[in-house]
Amino acid sequence: MDSARVAEWASALGLDSGSVFALASKFGRSRAVIPVRWVQFCCVDPPMVAVSIRKGRPIEPIIRDSHAFALSRLDPDEGFIRRKLERADEHADDPLELIEHEAMVTGSPCITRALCCLDCEVIRHIDLEGDHELYVGQVVGVRARDPGLMAMANGLALATPSAAVARGPVVEEVEELLIDED
Repeated sequence: MDSARVAEWASALGLDSGSVFALASKFGRSRAVIPVRWVQFCCVDPPMVAVSIRKGRPIEPIIRDSHAFALSRLDPDEGFIRRKLERADEHADDPLELIEHEAMVTGSPCITRALCCLDCEVIRHIDLEGDHELYVGQVVGVRARDPGLMAMANGLALATPSAAVARGPVVEEVEELLIDED
């Protein structure tokens, strides 16, 4: 992959700024979603992201068991979703009950009204000597409201913002690897 194109894509996704993302995961009937600010691209080929979360969050065992998570970049003007996520740890209710979402490749919830979503398989979990831990995920699915962002991500010219899963080079490369292993 061309590292300059990946850097441009990461910038367009908001991975180089202070964007707010929703980190979500699902395993069986358990699911959780939390707001995160520390998201960064960490590998070009294959594309991977690193996410840092505070230890002790209810989402940890779900990510551990599912080996997957989704990152949804929230619109800065999206007050309702941000308020629901910021209070997620204070209440026993499931914030996803009131937030429209969909599943892509891994089954992790992706917020429908998000600017973009990255569906990831966990490659590595690092328990840091501090109050946070780090998850590294390989991007296996992408969805974006902006067709130009989808085209940049996958080389596809998608006309609608509601495309559920981009089946471009990112996903096809993963599928090729799986087929080659058989």
